[in-house]
Amino acid sequence: MPRWLGLLLSIGLPLLLYWLTLPRALTLEDAGLFQMVCHEGGISHPPGYPLFTLACQAFVPLTWFDNPIIPGNLLSAIFAASACGMLFLIAECLGLARIYALIVALAYAASNAFWSQAIIVEVYSLGVLTFLVCFYFGLRFGNDGRRHWLYCLAFSYGFALSNHWPVVVLSSPAILLVLLQQWPRFLDCLKSPLFWLVSFGLFLLGLTPYLSLLQADPEIAIYGANHSLADLIRYVDRSAYADTKQAATFWDKWQFSIWLWQHSAQQLSYVCLPVILLGVWQSFRQWPRLLAFSLVLLYLGTTQILNLLLGFTFEYRFQSVFHPYPLIAYVSLAIWLGVGAICMANWMQRKAVATYLVAALSLALPVSALVSNYGQNTRAKSEFVELYGETVLNAMPENAILFTYGDYEVAVLGYLQRVEGIRPDVEIREWYNLVLPNRLSSPWADTAEQDRLRTAYIEAQTGPVFSVRRWNIKSINHGLFYRIDSAAEIRSNYLPGFEPLLDMTLAAYQEGLFWNAQEYELAYSLLAKFGRHYTELLLDNGSLPTTVVPRYEAIRQTFPGELATLEALAVVPPGSSAKETLMPIVERLIQREDEGLFRKDIAYLYDLYGYILGLAPADEAASQAAYQKSYDVYPTSEGRAFCKLEVNKARCDKSG
Repeated sequence: MPRWLGLLLSIGLPLLLYWLTLPRALTLEDAGLFQMVCHEGGISHPPGYPLFTLACQAFVPLTWFDNPIIPGNLLSAIFAASACGMLFLIAECLGLARIYALIVALAYAASNAFWSQAIIVEVYSLGVLTFLVCFYFGLRFGNDGRRHWLYCLAFSYGFALSNHWPVVVLSSPAILLVLLQQWPRFLDCLKSPLFWLVSFGLFLLGLTPYLSLLQADPEIAIYGANHSLADLIRYVDRSAYADTKQAATFWDKWQFSIWLWQHSAQQLSYVCLPVILLGVWQSFRQWPRLLAFSLVLLYLGTTQILNLLLGFTFEYRFQSVFHPYPLIAYVSLAIWLGVGAICMANWMQRKAVATYLVAALSLALPVSALVSNYGQNTRAKSEFVELYGETVLNAMPENAILFTYGDYEVAVLGYLQRVEGIRPDVEIREWYNLVLPNRLSSPWADTAEQDRLRTAYIEAQTGPVFSVRRWNIKSINHGLFYRIDSAAEIRSNYLPGFEPLLDMTLAAYQEGLFWNAQEYELAYSLLAKFGRHYTELLLDNGSLPTTVVPRYEAIRQTFPGELATLEALAVVPPGSSAKETLMPIVERLIQREDEGLFRKDIAYLYDLYGYILGLAPADEAASQAAYQKSYDVYPTSEGRAFCKLEVNKARCDKSG
C-alpha cells in the first residue's frame, strides 16, 4: 500500500464516520459554552484552550451550514480525523507495515471515548492531534538523531500546551523516553547554547495563542476579563477551581483505578483485548526497552497517574468527567493492537492459513471496535438537550429575568438564546456572575457580597424573576424553575406545556436511551424536580390535574423521583401517622439505592431514614445508626447527618 493511500484512508474513513454520527442538535459536556465562544467570541473555561478557541472562531464564519451546531462539531471531527492520520504515520515510524498502521489508525478512530469527543465541539481531539505531532517528531529524532526534529518538537510542544496543557504534561514522559534512544546526540544538543536559544524561542512562539486570553471585555468568559499577566496565570493554571473533593478517600482512588482498567478494556471492544495484551508482550520482546516503556508511560500518564493527582469521589458524575481525559493514553492501546495483530498474522502464516483469511481477521479488529461502540456514539438524532432548553425558555413570561446556575443551565440556555435567537426578550443571568457579561459583581467577589448585590437587584425588579435552581429564598415551584416571590403563599404552581419534555425524559430513562452520562444526569435531575413539584402540588391542593396523575405515578417508579417525593413529604409537620406513611417509601428506596447517581443522594436518603426512625414512636439507636450510615457514605463535616450524630453534637453546638 502506498503511503499516500494509507494516509488518505486513515483520515478519510474516520472523517466520514464522524460526519455520519455528528450531533445536529446541542449536546451537554461543555458544548453550549464552546458554541457560544466560537460564534460570539470570548474565553473558554480555565485553562482557556486558546488554540482550539482561535481555530473555532476562525472556522465558524467560513462555513455555509444553516445549522449553527454543525461547524463546531465538524471542526472537532476534522481534528480527530487528522489525529488518526498522524497515528498512521507514527505506527509506520514504529516499524509497522502500512496495512497494520492503517488498522491502528482505524481502530483508534472507532474507540469509544475518542469517537465520543470527535463528534462534539470539544478540545480533546485537537489535544490528541497536537500531542501526536510532538510524539512523531520525538520518534523521528529517536530514529536518526537529527537536531531539526527537536526544533520541530519545541514549537509543536508549545502549540500542544496552548490547547490542553494538563494532559500534554502528563503524557510527556513518553516523549522523553523516545528521545533518550539517541541519548548521546540528545546530550550534545543540550550542551549547545544555540540549541537552547532556538528551541526556547520556538517553544515560546508555540505558546503565543495564550496572548488571546488577555481580553479587556470578552463577550463570554467564565471569570470575566484577564487584564494582567497575574490574571492570565490564575486562569491558565486552573487555580480558580481545583479538581478535588473533600469526601474523596483512598478507597475512592482504588475504585477509580479498577474502573480505569475496565474502561480501558472497553475502548476497542473486548474482542481486541487479547490482541492488545499480546501486543504489549511483543513490544517488549522486539523493540528497544526505552521505546516499549514509552508506550507504558503514555498509557499510565492520563489514567493511573492522573487518578492519583485528582481527588474525585468514585461516583457516576466524576466517572463521566474522567471519561475523556485518557484519550492520549488510549493511543497506546491502538498501537499495541497493531503489534499484536502482526504477531497473530505471522503465527497464522506459519500455520499455512490462507492470506485472505489473515487479512480478513486483521481488518476485523477495527470493525469490532466500530460495531461495539456505534450504539453509544451515533448521535445524529440526539434532541433531548435542546428540547429541555427550549421548554424552559418558551415557558418564561415576556421580559422575564431568569437566573441560571451550573454548566447545564447557563450553557444550554445561553446558547439557545444568544446563538439561535430563541426568546431574546428573556434576560438570562448567572447566579454567581459566571460566563455571561451582564454580571452584578465580579465573580471573584466573596459569596456574601454577591448575595447582597443579587438580593438588592431582585428586590428592585417590578417584573417576574425566576431561577432554575431552588435557593434559600421564598419562591414558587413551577417544576422546571422557581419564581422568586417574597409574598408567595403557595409552594407550587402547575404550568402546562412541560409534558413533551417529561414524556421523553421518562421514556429514555426507563429504556436507557441516553447517548451519554451527562444526558442521563440531566434526566435524573429533571425527574427529581418533577417528583418534588407534583408532590408539593398534591399536598397543597389535595389532587393533581388529570394529565399529571399517570406521569406522577411513572416518576415515582424512578429512584430520583421517589427520593424527591420523600423529601417533599418529610418537610411536612409530622402527624401521628407520619412514620407509618414515610417508612415504606424510605425502605423501598434503600432497596434501590444502587440506582442513585450521586453519593450525596444516598447520604441524604439515610439522613431521611434517620429522621423517620426518630419520629414517634422513636427508635433512637436505629436513628443514630442511619445517621452514621449517611456519614459513612459521604464522610464530610458538611454532610447533613454529621451534626445529628451524638458524638458530634457538642462540637457542632460549640461552632454555632
